Amino acid sequence: MTFSRPSTPLWDDSTAMPEFQPLATNTSCEVAIVGAGITGLTAGYYLAKEGKEVLILDDGALGGGQTKRTTAHITSFLDRRYEELVRIFGEAKATKIAASQMEAVSEIGHIVALERIDCDYSHVDAFLLLGQQDKTETLFQEMQAMQNIGFNNVVFGETSLWSHREIPYLMLNHQAQFDVLKYLYGLAARITELGGRIYSGTHVSGFEKGQPAKLTTANDREIIANNVIVATHSPITDLISIHTKQTAYRTYVIAGQVEQDVIPPGLYMDTEDPYHYIRSAQKGDKIYAIIGGEDHRTGQESDYDERYNKLEAWARMMLPQLGPIEYRWSGQIYEPVDGLPFIGRDPGQSENFYVATGYSGSGITNGTLAAKIICDQIVGRENIYSEIYDPSRKTAATLSEYLKENVNSVAQYSKYFSGGQVESAEEIPPGEGAIIARGVQHFAVYKDANGVVVECSAVCPHAKGIVCWNSAEKTWDCPAHGSRFDCTGEVIDGPANSDLEAKQMTGDQEDFRQMPLPLKNLDQTA
Repeated sequence: MTFSRPSTPLWDDSTAMPEFQPLATNTSCEVAIVGAGITGLTAGYYLAKEGKEVLILDDGALGGGQTKRTTAHITSFLDRRYEELVRIFGEAKATKIAASQMEAVSEIGHIVALERIDCDYSHVDAFLLLGQQDKTETLFQEMQAMQNIGFNNVVFGETSLWSHREIPYLMLNHQAQFDVLKYLYGLAARITELGGRIYSGTHVSGFEKGQPAKLTTANDREIIANNVIVATHSPITDLISIHTKQTAYRTYVIAGQVEQDVIPPGLYMDTEDPYHYIRSAQKGDKIYAIIGGEDHRTGQESDYDERYNKLEAWARMMLPQLGPIEYRWSGQIYEPVDGLPFIGRDPGQSENFYVATGYSGSGITNGTLAAKIICDQIVGRENIYSEIYDPSRKTAATLSEYLKENVNSVAQYSKYFSGGQVESAEEIPPGEGAIIARGVQHFAVYKDANGVVVECSAVCPHAKGIVCWNSAEKTWDCPAHGSRFDCTGEVIDGPANSDLEAKQMTGDQEDFRQMPLPLKNLDQTA
């Protein structure tokens, strides 16, 4: 199927967006929040209720980054199994982890009720389905671990709902789902009622440490702030320290109509690798099945459409009643090496900078949890979960995972020594992009539908990785740390905080003295 809007989330197509203007003057505040997604707006909400002078800045629209690309599962089930978290952190800390996740689920429901946010919120059960290649013992071990750390509501069962065979599952009751953009717009309305200021279309291009801190925007405005929260999904204030402890993945979603009651209310995920997840949502008088999965490392896939094809094949196996696919989109998640987000004071900045990242596939709950922890730190209130999620933590039990992921990242720099995908722009079809090499210098070259060619440096401005063309999203993706740019080189996902350099190709051959700094000491066989 050809999609006229190849990456439009269901939520984006059904929710009227409030309008906020760009920041036009220099200003000051108690707390500057960069990013207006689930973390930034929830933190703004909490801090505004504390009486803090809050300023929220986003270079796009509210929720326009990764938050709108979520499937909005509100559940305490995590991508990393609790059995493994017990092994990594010990039972005492794992008990706190479990409590923090349960509290996040409850807190979202509390906010919806307290602020009367109309966001299609409903309580549902969540199910962890056994993958076809996994053994039932996997679920029994996970259930035992969960019960030991405080999940009194986890139960085991079997269902034939999804296929011709009985599928074992674990279930958590009293979980939830909602329309994530409607929820964010409700938070934004309450923030402004409490005196908070929100600016969209405002790119923060510079950060200056200090007390107070100074932020600079792309249009040369300055913000003086006592505290700064970097809620940009991936920190744009950090070059290496956090990015070596987490890995960027793309995840894929499709949606099509089903008849009423084909999918019983609930959140469904499986134990396969890559895993899959399902929920339903109502849009007007239509019921949609929303199916996600088929994750892979960002920038490290050669056939993106095949991911959608595999996802649809799995969906139709599980849901033969699924109608034509009307929506498809992808999102970005960050997998931390030890399975937990990094929340709190930014180790690479001064004490008044805070960061939240590494949510894995649990962005709604972890974003809410992050907002609460950081709010408590700013107002000087103890939070019993701060230490567990501290961005400066070191976890010896995950050293092998840390080394494996970073060997992968370093290996991406070997692309400097490889040729391009094509020799000239004439070989690139309209609407597509490709890498062209001139010696060790690489160019990201895009040709639009009218044949107009846009040339940029293929070197990511974050840590100098070579970007790759993503034909499904029409983006340039960096395989080193997950930065992403639109087809013309404009940055859309961090950790990069600036565009690909506009650069014309020449016939000159570059020598190794002109290579980016990270490669000067890199073995050519890396």
